[in-house]
Amino acid sequence: MWNAEYGMRKKEVFIEKPASILRTPHSALQKPPLAAIDIGSNTIHLLVAKPGASGGWEHVTSIAELTELGRLVTLEGDIPATALPVIYHILEKYVAVARSEGAGIILIGATEAVRSARSGAIVVEKLSGDLGLPIRILSGERESQLGFMGAVPLLPAQGNHLLIDMGGGSTQISFSKGLIRLTGASLRLGSGILSVQIQNDPPSKAEWSALHAQIYEILSRLAPQGPELDGAIALGGCARNLLKLAPPRNGDRTLSLNEIDGVIENLLSHHSQIIAGRSDIDCRRIRLIAIGGLILSLMLRHYNLQRLRVSAFGLREGMLEAYRQWGDDWWREANGTLHSASRAGAR
Repeated sequence: MWNAEYGMRKKEVFIEKPASILRTPHSALQKPPLAAIDIGSNTIHLLVAKPGASGGWEHVTSIAELTELGRLVTLEGDIPATALPVIYHILEKYVAVARSEGAGIILIGATEAVRSARSGAIVVEKLSGDLGLPIRILSGERESQLGFMGAVPLLPAQGNHLLIDMGGGSTQISFSKGLIRLTGASLRLGSGILSVQIQNDPPSKAEWSALHAQIYEILSRLAPQGPELDGAIALGGCARNLLKLAPPRNGDRTLSLNEIDGVIENLLSHHSQIIAGRSDIDCRRIRLIAIGGLILSLMLRHYNLQRLRVSAFGLREGMLEAYRQWGDDWWREANGTLHSASRAGAR
C-alpha cells in the first residue's frame, strides 16, 4: 500500500447533500445504491446514487477533490510519482465512503489525463491491485457515449442537439436526434491541459489571444453537422461553474452566448483571488472556468448556436446507467448509434 503522505497542494472538497434530482419514486429508495468514481483531468469525483423504480438516479452523496492531474501530465508527459499516493489516498477514501453508504457496486473510470500519460496503464494496474477493484481507462469515444447516457434526462424527445462534455483534458461532443446518439468525437481540448499556457493572473492579452487561436484552429477541423441543430447541452464542472458566475436566473439553467462572454470578460478583468472571494469558488478553478468558457463560446459559434442548457448530470450518471444495461462491460464502446434505454425522471 502506498504511503498517504504527499506533496501536492491543498485539495478542494465539495460535498453535496442528498437531493431528489431526478424525482425518483419513494419506493425506489429501498434499492441499494451504486457508486461511480471518475478519475478526471481536473478532479477525482465520487457519485453514490440509488436506481429509480423505472429508471433515473437519486443522488445520495457527491464528493469532488481538485487534483489538476491533466495539468501535471501535460507539464511532465506522465503522472508524477508524487501524485500516485494522492490518487490512491483519494480513491481509498471514496471506496470507504461508497461502502459506508451501502454501495455494493463501485465503478471506477479514468479519462484523458490517464489515457495520455506514458505510464497510465501501469498506474491503473497498480491502483486496481491495491484497491481490489478494477479501474477502467475509458476511450474518448466511450467517455462521449457515457456523457450522453448521463445527460438523457435533459434531452428533448424531438429535434437535433449537440452535447458538449467538457473536462480538464478533453472535450467530448455528441450529436443526437431525439433520444438517439448518432455520432460524436473526442477533442484534445480541456481546461486543465490548456491552462499550462497561462502564466499571468489574470491572463495577458497575448496569452488569451494565443489560446483563442489554438482552440479556433482545432474546432475549424470539425466537419459541419448535417441537419440544423435545435440546441446545445453542456456537461461538466466548468459549465456548472459558469452558471454560478452568471447573473441570477431563478433556477433557469440556460446560458446565452452573450452571458458566457460576459462571465469570461469578468474573469479576465480581475485577479482570481478577487473572483474567488466573491463567489466562494477555489481560486485555482477560476482560470479553468475562463478557459472552459472560451471553449464553449467558440463551440457555439462554430455551430451557429446562441445558447445552451447546463446539465446537472453527466459522465458518472452515464457510468451507472451503462452498468445497469451492460453489467461489467459498462466501460466498453457501443457500436453504431446509441439509443436511450430510459427517460424516467426526465424533466
